[in-house]
Amino acid sequence: MRELPSEPSTRRRPRRQVVLVLVAMASLSLTLGALFGERGFLEALRYGDDRSRLEADIAALESEVAALEAEVASLRTDPFAIERLAREELDLAFPDEILVFVDDPAQPSRDPRREWRD
Repeated sequence: MRELPSEPSTRRRPRRQVVLVLVAMASLSLTLGALFGERGFLEALRYGDDRSRLEADIAALESEVAALEAEVASLRTDPFAIERLAREELDLAFPDEILVFVDDPAQPSRDPRREWRD
């Protein structure tokens, strides 16, 4: 004949199941938080990509700054650099020179007279 289970063992089994379910839910919650949370693994990967992009931007800007510093140094020491810049950027010429503007089909037309009026 079978004996009936005693009362203490029937109480322990549901408690143990409840504890296991709570531990499993807590573990799942912590795992999901670690992966998808505000400071989770996927967010860290995204920050790594952002960091690489920003470092490339910084390198490009540093080279641009170096080029501009070289141009400033050239403009401070070389009078021909100032003349070249005045001719190219401002379309300036000496009084005895005649300027001839030729349109480049690859670039939009540029009217220097219009730039002075705007």
